[in-house]
Amino acid sequence: MGEVAPPVTRKRKPRFTQKGHPWQPTDDQLLCRDLQHSWSPYTARSEVDGFERTLICERCACKKQQHLDKEGYIVSTTMHYEPGYLRPGEGRMTRDERASLRVRNL
Repeated sequence: MGEVAPPVTRKRKPRFTQKGHPWQPTDDQLLCRDLQHSWSPYTARSEVDGFERTLICERCACKKQQHLDKEGYIVSTTMHYEPGYLRPGEGRMTRDERASLRVRNL
């Protein structure tokens, strides 16, 4: 069986948002933006009106906090992102930006 080549380390160039703000996401954060998060249970607790659970992404450490009613329906969700994940001064990525990101992640 042949040897496995070491992973290619790419030199990171500065990234900027569409509005020119500096943005330096990690490779794992970019992968999560492409493939979506890889959630695992983190914490859970009972509350008077239901439950609160927190999920953590195995790749980028983003946390998703959910409030569930007593039957398990999601009442609300709050995301807690690690520094570098969000793009300063901009909202969600557009369809075209995601397509470009997918090609970069190949």
